[in-house]
Amino acid sequence: MNVEAASIPTVSNKNQPITIGKQMKIKPASSYKKPSFKSSNTKVATVSKSGVIKAKMLGETKITVTYKNKSQSYY
Repeated sequence: MNVEAASIPTVSNKNQPITIGKQMKIKPASSYKKPSFKSSNTKVATVSKSGVIKAKMLGETKITVTYKNKSQSYY
């Protein structure tokens, strides 16, 4: 039996600005099979189930990546 320790999710393209109306895909570490994503302010940006962020208006939001009950947020 293999036991895998859940580590804190990391992404390679964090803290990057996005132009309003544009999109950017979050790139989680390859070992994360199905992480979930959440935006703290959906008026500023939304994030899809597959990790695509879409900038909607000027401002800041926190994108949280969760994998196996461990979360990490990026601004």
